[in-house]
Amino acid sequence: MSREISRVNFAGKEIELGNNCYWTFLNTVQCPYFGEMNWSVHKTLEDAKETVENQLKIAKSRKGGKIISEEDIDIEFQDIPVKAKRLIYDFTGWKSVLAGISGGKTLTIYYVAENVRRKNISCTMSFWNNDEIHPDSKLPPLLEKIIKVKE
Repeated sequence: MSREISRVNFAGKEIELGNNCYWTFLNTVQCPYFGEMNWSVHKTLEDAKETVENQLKIAKSRKGGKIISEEDIDIEFQDIPVKAKRLIYDFTGWKSVLAGISGGKTLTIYYVAENVRRKNISCTMSFWNNDEIHPDSKLPPLLEKIIKVKE
């Protein structure tokens, strides 16, 4: 089975990814230099929000880096206005060396949970500072297909 994919069904909607993406895990898509995302479908919105909070706690507890920015921001998640958490993580030490091999130094991560097309979704999206970031959206191509940042 090939790990490469060109489209994905995200909460009931087909999203074209191009031909630079692949599965890294269940419901986890990575598009080198275009962003990465993972998502889950939950029975309740409360469970989706709890999952996002747990992912955030894990990120905050990681060694080998530091959070340089954390804020709640307004976004459109699949055309639905919602608050998301945005974290910017700076790698240090050996983790910095490993991240630096690809040229990346900081990782921007968005955490969101919302009911989308009658599905309770938790979603984490991220990109490196050296990814292809479009100046208008301030997002890489993969994330542009999922969210719009209102800044």
